[in-house]
Amino acid sequence: MYAPDCVLVMSKAPRAFACIRGEQGEVEVMQYNGGDYFGEIALLTGEPRKASVYANGPVTCLFITSETFNRVLGPLKDFLMRNMSKYQKYHDAISQGAQQHDGVAVAAEAAAAAEKLEREREESQTVEVFAGGQEEGTTAAPRRKLLKKEDRAQTVFLQDPDEPEDDPDEAAEANLSSEGADEGDKSKAAPAGSLAARVVEDFTKPQLVSLTPAFGVPSSKFSVLGGLRVGEKFTNDKVVIASPEVTPSSDGLDEVYRWTGASWLKGSTHISILCQKGQKAASDPTPNQDNYFAFHIGAVGLYGVADGHGPFGHLVSFRLVQTLPHFLTTSPHFGKDWEKALTEAFLDAQKDLLSFCDAEGVNLEASGAAGSILVFEGPSIHIAHIGDAGAMVGSWNRHDSRLILGTKDHKPQSPVEKARLEAAGSEVREVDVDSYRIYIQGTNFPGLTMSRAFGDTACKGVLQEPEYNQLFMQPGDEWYAIIASDGIWEFLDYEKVVELTSKKLRLKGPTETVAYLTEASRKRWDAYCGDYCDDITAILVQWNANDKSSGTANFECRVRRQTSDAA
Repeated sequence: MYAPDCVLVMSKAPRAFACIRGEQGEVEVMQYNGGDYFGEIALLTGEPRKASVYANGPVTCLFITSETFNRVLGPLKDFLMRNMSKYQKYHDAISQGAQQHDGVAVAAEAAAAAEKLEREREESQTVEVFAGGQEEGTTAAPRRKLLKKEDRAQTVFLQDPDEPEDDPDEAAEANLSSEGADEGDKSKAAPAGSLAARVVEDFTKPQLVSLTPAFGVPSSKFSVLGGLRVGEKFTNDKVVIASPEVTPSSDGLDEVYRWTGASWLKGSTHISILCQKGQKAASDPTPNQDNYFAFHIGAVGLYGVADGHGPFGHLVSFRLVQTLPHFLTTSPHFGKDWEKALTEAFLDAQKDLLSFCDAEGVNLEASGAAGSILVFEGPSIHIAHIGDAGAMVGSWNRHDSRLILGTKDHKPQSPVEKARLEAAGSEVREVDVDSYRIYIQGTNFPGLTMSRAFGDTACKGVLQEPEYNQLFMQPGDEWYAIIASDGIWEFLDYEKVVELTSKKLRLKGPTETVAYLTEASRKRWDAYCGDYCDDITAILVQWNANDKSSGTANFECRVRRQTSDAA
């Protein structure tokens, strides 16, 4: 016997199987091997057990109570929720079979019905239709892409598709509104021990959600990065934190910063930044986990994106957009050896992240971030990146629109990356066609999809050393760069992005181009993943812009101003 609120993890067994009882007997609905778990429904919901589990031989199990689970592993509940919806479907199939048939055939009919339901569920997740937004002449994404994003959608917060979805406004209010709550309004408070409660608690700690003065870059002429706020909703813009040296003006929804500075180029430099929250689930309490920065120091421009993931990805990315510019600009190699300066900045940022999160009790086992930085110091462009936050450089010239460079994601299926991970003791597992994840050996945790990332301490062999690229341009070259999170790149490759943006940039400028690119990405998320959409961040830097609206200023940066409708 075991308590009804515990999950059992099989540490050693030849084979075990779960059965659900119908009117004519028990039907097998699930099989388990060593390392699998069961009992998660009782732990997560408090409901009675729906199935009995039998072992074919001696078995050793570990168990954890709900109190201990919420304290130690609460933010990772989604890993246990993946199989919950199956049991009810199996139970429904068994009941239906029992009503229609008698005798020995019942069990076989019920099992077949259950198998059919499961097969239909799997097929429904692999539909390759680009509905409601496919462009003429394009084809649907490969099946592996859809499976990958569907799986990613399930690793945040799951909700049974057969259940009505919570109203987003009510969910945000119930889970996140801690200010102004009185004793008579306890019903809307986030459950103790939940991730929503932890998010609210974190926002009471300035050291987690406010700028750290020690990481300032006093030599910068202009700086901007994204802030944090609780209760953000789908498409909300990131909080803008900008340096006081440049006073912004307003232009519609944008904050516009203009200044005059040293430049190697013949023309102006125009920058546009858009960072908006995605939609993972109505019950997802985390803020936008993407973040960004842009700094100008003399004639040097620094631009970066941090794409956070996991329960505390927003805290990770916020820390990184402060530490990366700090360690880069204080490096003895700054302006002399950019490869060394960038590499050391990435490694130092990881060291700081580990120390900081350890001191603040932030678990990094399954939380982290991808990151990309682009440095412009004419005539050279330097790019360093880890993970899947990509960067590209292209030409927007009317007669020479083309892709010049695009970074390559760090994935565990790469032979070099895979060999390093396995040598370090991690397990690289193919979970679908050309889709690989990284696990602690013999477990199903954490399932990391990138081989280089900040944080993510559970998997050995995950690197923070960036891949480095360098380009050279002429003073009059009409080039541009896009540094973006995976919210942009997941369904758009670099060649397609150049096709979509080069003419738009030439005719409409970077602000409309970034908005157009973001909308094109979001339409693809809607077509392939339905209600699920990743956070989206894009920095577009246009060199030698010919727009005269900036007056005498040769630098302009536009950032979408945050809306005020967050909880």
